[in-house]
Amino acid sequence: MKAPVLVTAPASEIVTLGEAKTHLRVDHDHEDDLIGLFVTAASDYLDGWNGILGRALRVQTWRQDFGSFHDRMTLLVGPIKTVDSVTYRDEGGFEQTVDAAQYVMSGNELLIRSGYDLPTLSRDYPSPVSVTYTSGVGIVPAPIKAAVLLHMATLYENREMSASDWTPTLAYDALVAPWRGLA
Repeated sequence: MKAPVLVTAPASEIVTLGEAKTHLRVDHDHEDDLIGLFVTAASDYLDGWNGILGRALRVQTWRQDFGSFHDRMTLLVGPIKTVDSVTYRDEGGFEQTVDAAQYVMSGNELLIRSGYDLPTLSRDYPSPVSVTYTSGVGIVPAPIKAAVLLHMATLYENREMSASDWTPTLAYDALVAPWRGLA
């Protein structure tokens, strides 16, 4: 199994530009692009496979590739909303789609139904099996929104600091701690 690959990024940020400007007490428009950049950075710090929470907060689509079919295939970016497709490269190298009736989800695991005749896979592809899925909590919890606002404000007020200089405050840690490792 390889690391998940982002197929479709979230369509929106965790907090809006208006919420960020209200938090910063900014009433002009000439820094909107900069504030938006900081909102994105603070959101991405938490969200998705590379975020510190290790889970999808906003709705997004991921793909995971596997070297073969397994009875249980763990999808790493939860919570899983839907499995969009399970595909494989057949022995001729052609992409085929597994009928959705041949698998079921249990938490973050895709389970291949017993009795499914596993196809012969191409030897020319190191990861011939791909699962594409949509994950995310949809409505982001208030503590996560507050953490994004705190982080974004720190970036805005301390523009010259390096990324390695940022240390989360106790308030920030308290807001995100309950959400760590919950996929």
